Amino acid sequence: MDSLLDRLASFLEGLPVPAWRAFERIGSTNDEALRWAEAGAADWSLVLAEEQTAGRGRHGRKWHTPPGAALAVSLILRPRPAERRWPARLTALAALALYQVLRNMAPTLPAGIKWPNDVLINGKKVAGVLVETLWEADFPQAFVVGMGVNVRKASCPPLHEQAFPATTLEDEMPAPPGRGPLLRAWLEAMIAWRERLADPAFLTAWQEALLWREALLEVESGDQTLIGRWLALEEDGRLRLQTLDGHIHLLPFGEVRLRALASDS
Repeated sequence: MDSLLDRLASFLEGLPVPAWRAFERIGSTNDEALRWAEAGAADWSLVLAEEQTAGRGRHGRKWHTPPGAALAVSLILRPRPAERRWPARLTALAALALYQVLRNMAPTLPAGIKWPNDVLINGKKVAGVLVETLWEADFPQAFVVGMGVNVRKASCPPLHEQAFPATTLEDEMPAPPGRGPLLRAWLEAMIAWRERLADPAFLTAWQEALLWREALLEVESGDQTLIGRWLALEEDGRLRLQTLDGHIHLLPFGEVRLRALASDS
């Protein structure tokens, strides 16, 4: 196991991370970050763990985080105006930053973002993002951006726990990065893209990284199942879908499951 916790300060050197909490073992980095945010943690404060025993993804799914094999990190972000207007873009921010880091490391890597929050390689999930909000009345006080990345082979969950096919960086890359360099590169990309969160270029980059743009999709939204094709993203992150009968649907962010049925390419 690499000594990520022992060397964490060196990987964060020069970055605008005012404080961090690092754990050998914890229930959930997001839960810890939410408690810390409520106690007043500053913007860009970070929580990291070698092992999570109660890690979770969207829809309450368990996130597998064995000791020393995955990158499990949560960032506390104090809301800026664009983030209050388009909170869904924070999920895109984390996924897009990781996607670009991986493509910079391996330009031919068949990676992409499965809307809204998963990073896939070769059609298998390698990372997921979960953004949670600390509210005061109807006003967001902080966003917690949690991300889990399957780095080593041991981080891949057992088949019976996989709601979607999973993989690891070690399985997909000839020279997978260590967790420390990966964390630093991701934070640098997060910092750069956060400054452009309200720019049209951000939405363009997010759309270009999305998978299945030419595929026929099956979408579960609420109590209905739709079959159609991806058209575009709305500014607020909703997916614009055209069903086979020609109708246009705007799919709510975070409450949808989708899978590709076929592709024209």
